[in-house]
Amino acid sequence: MGDLNAEAYFVKDIAMGLEGGAWRWTTEEPTLKFYLETNQNLRFVMDFAIADLTFKDTGPVTFSIFINGRLFDKARYDRPGEKHYEKPVPPGFFKPKSEVTVSVKPDKIWIAKDDGAKMGFILIRIGFEE
Repeated sequence: MGDLNAEAYFVKDIAMGLEGGAWRWTTEEPTLKFYLETNQNLRFVMDFAIADLTFKDTGPVTFSIFINGRLFDKARYDRPGEKHYEKPVPPGFFKPKSEVTVSVKPDKIWIAKDDGAKMGFILIRIGFEE
């Protein structure tokens, strides 16, 4: 998230302000786009955190991860704190040399009682690795 070009990959629901030089708040359905040369031997990876503040109100959160609008996986988290998610991507999820969108939708987000501000989770790193 701290990369100088990170915002070029954002589609929606990711804060433009970088926090602590390394992470950004998300809201309802953070979505990013990537251009991938290959669809072989890739893993989808995401480093993120669920804030204690939001977890106190939301409780456990299930993330639905979509690649090109297709459900890739669901992962449930029963505790706040830093998390690492990683899973191999089957080659059939997208074509090589194409733009790929990734959306991560938490089943619950936190909404501030005073001003209605929405907070999902803290995004540290997201993308594909060989």
